Amino acid sequence: MKNTYFILFLGLWFLFSCSEDEVQPDSSNNSQDITEEIEIDETVNYISSDFDFSTITENDTLNIAYTHDLEGANVILPPHVVIRYYGGCIINGTLTFDNCIIDGELLNYQLEVSGSATLSSTTFNFEKSKWNITEGEVSDEIAITNKKNIQKAIDLSKRLGVTTFNINQLDAYFNVTYDKTDISAISLPSYFTLNMTDNTHIRVQPNNKAGYVLLQMYEVSNVKIVGGKLYGDRDEHDYSSTNSSDGEYTWEDTHEGGSLIDITASNNILVEGSSLRESTGDGMGIGCLGSFTDRGLQIDYQQSIDVTISNCTFDSNRRNGISPGDGVRVTIDNNTFLNSGIDTEKSKGIAPRCAIDVESWWTLDENNNLIRYHTTTDFVISNNTERGGANISFIVACGENVILENNDVEQRMGFNTGRNITIRNNIVSSLIFSGDGKYRAYMENLEVYGNTIKGDFEGEIGILFQSYNTKIFANNIIGKTQGIRIANCGNSEIYENHIESPQDQSITYGIFAFLATINNVDINKNKIFNCNYKPITCDHVNNFDGGENNYVSISNNYLDNELMSIEEVERHVYDSKGIVVH
Repeated sequence: MKNTYFILFLGLWFLFSCSEDEVQPDSSNNSQDITEEIEIDETVNYISSDFDFSTITENDTLNIAYTHDLEGANVILPPHVVIRYYGGCIINGTLTFDNCIIDGELLNYQLEVSGSATLSSTTFNFEKSKWNITEGEVSDEIAITNKKNIQKAIDLSKRLGVTTFNINQLDAYFNVTYDKTDISAISLPSYFTLNMTDNTHIRVQPNNKAGYVLLQMYEVSNVKIVGGKLYGDRDEHDYSSTNSSDGEYTWEDTHEGGSLIDITASNNILVEGSSLRESTGDGMGIGCLGSFTDRGLQIDYQQSIDVTISNCTFDSNRRNGISPGDGVRVTIDNNTFLNSGIDTEKSKGIAPRCAIDVESWWTLDENNNLIRYHTTTDFVISNNTERGGANISFIVACGENVILENNDVEQRMGFNTGRNITIRNNIVSSLIFSGDGKYRAYMENLEVYGNTIKGDFEGEIGILFQSYNTKIFANNIIGKTQGIRIANCGNSEIYENHIESPQDQSITYGIFAFLATINNVDINKNKIFNCNYKPITCDHVNNFDGGENNYVSISNNYLDNELMSIEEVERHVYDSKGIVVH
């Protein structure tokens, strides 16, 4: 037979049980009762409220239904004790275990645990009332307490065997800038899943620091972040502090170093279904420790490897949505990027203002040889949506073995330099750009194909082509007044593209090369429609001494399904050399 009782543990009583230095002066405005409604089972042998913990013997089972104040004592338990939760709590002291088991519900910010113990479950449900988390807008000091207490819960539960840490109802600010080192961040350990819901709101306490990290994975492996809503302090941030007196202008002056999730020198990482918004810098950063030396050797160089970002939303981050500066085998799939790098009423965006910016640290020496400090390789950026950004949707500034496919973006997409880069089957409302020519010796096996590039504004370009060792083919370019614009390039092919100029524009270009140095480029089998002005044009191409030694082949292209004659193409070649029409 069961009788139902109500055991009420008032938050006020709990507050008075704390030591004086743990009491926050203004937390009373948001105090939380740890009131528990429990069902008392007469078949269970609960220990009494005045139980003497010094009487515990080996293999005892303690069923905790009341509040037990250890009054600062360190209770050393004999081996193989089991402590079960039945609505009570143990506070103000230390339990020192010897191969014991304890229910995770009994852990709280006022209980220290030492010795060898495991939790009865590998899943831990975080309860804000047990960890003295104050919700809503708070002082910096309380936000520090929030951060330290959630970190204590993570570290303690992990030490006791937890692999899944669940947070549901929570809306709180965390001070992650009180210490100059990275330990200010909420740090996640290896072999750990942080599970959150749409009711979980984790916020950066407003600050004046040049950079911060909210959730950090640093030299860890096998970590998952699932769900949750993370917020930066972008529009509440104090941007006034700078180091401008040192004569340099750096990220410390622009305050662009804030990040909501940072992955550094870590492997087997998954971030899924999370919302990251309003950081002073990036929604997420992916990086390494150390770097390649100028000899290409690896010295203290630890990369982030096997990282997956999926089904997340990145919104209104001041710099970029995601900034991978170093990484191997990174998949960014099925995410939504909104308003990347935009200005708001209270803060300006900061360059480069991209949804995704894949950018290794490369440079050239005085002999034009590549110096590689970091590398981004084996990336797949797929099935993502981008809207409302300030500059570029997805860019591979420096990278190798990168695929951008099946994305739907509003802003321009492309690459500057790299090897084995493929841009295919995307829908782009702006343009695709290929290359900037700076690292031309390091452009190899580049392909842009199967994309639909659409627009209806005068002067718009479909593909801006200025790279080497590149194939641009089978793209569907609609409504652009310049279908393909060619700048400096070489050792490349442009073929089988469908270019359809807007019917209401009288000045349009299908393929347009202007003021360019071009060599070993083949332009063939492209189909151009509605372009009554200049379907294929070369204007001041290779117009320099020796330019006649360059070679540009133009053949078998179509205008409105009719094969263009040699004469039709040649009449749009002006002040150019090395052009062969056949």
